[in-house]
Amino acid sequence: MAPVVQERARLASELSSHISTTTAGPAATESAHGISALTAVDALTDQLKRNVLREQQSHLDATDFLCWSVLTPLQVSRIISASYPYMPDGVAIMHACRALYQQAQEQRLQQKNAQALFQQQQQQQQPQQQQSQ
Repeated sequence: MAPVVQERARLASELSSHISTTTAGPAATESAHGISALTAVDALTDQLKRNVLREQQSHLDATDFLCWSVLTPLQVSRIISASYPYMPDGVAIMHACRALYQQAQEQRLQQKNAQALFQQQQQQQQPQQQQSQ
């Protein structure tokens, strides 16, 4: 999704600069430079349109994948009911799942580190207890 958004930002910036050059005055659109600038604006507008359609298709694909391949029908119905009257956003759901997964991974790592530290402390205490006996 990020490449689509980055491309859109680039296209919007180029479109803005081309529009600002073509709106310099009425004589600018009659010159060869003005006509070529308008042609560039048309081309950028078409690219921007294709970019938006590609993003929409990506959202649909992500939602279809989520609903048909990952979630159970019960989970899908719960998501739809919870988001009513709006439609759930499959990409946002996947981002939320990713964030939860990363959080769980971090917690597991912290627990593993805490367990290793606890075991080290116990091993250090065992010789001290044996020496005192």
